[in-house]
Amino acid sequence: MPATAPLALADVQPMLAKRSLSLPRSGVWHYEVKMDGYRMLAATAPFALKTRGGADATAWFPELRDALAHLPRGAHILDGEVAVLDDIGRSDFNRLHKRALRRGWYRGADPVVFCAFDLVAQSGRDLRDQPYESVGRNS
Repeated sequence: MPATAPLALADVQPMLAKRSLSLPRSGVWHYEVKMDGYRMLAATAPFALKTRGGADATAWFPELRDALAHLPRGAHILDGEVAVLDDIGRSDFNRLHKRALRRGWYRGADPVVFCAFDLVAQSGRDLRDQPYESVGRNS
């Protein structure tokens, strides 16, 4: 069986929620906290950030490189949201937007966090076809 090429950030789109008019009445279901930020994809090796619209945002939030460097080694892709948090942990979109308009870090810039929702690729391996519950097992 031929080896498959590692999944590249350019080939991935954010995994957006599906709108529903009602909640599930049975079974197991998952939810995510709604952050008020910018939806992003983050790659760890090499470090890169891509917006929901496909723009390269790597230079906008360079401090996330250090935060993502604490993950296990490998070429991982995460789907999540970049946010600025206030003193009690609530996201503040206006502060994030003000920061993002500068397109880079600057003295006095509000710090940002990356809130990961999904692990899209682990060590280059595409996980998008895996059930949510199985990601991270047997790895």
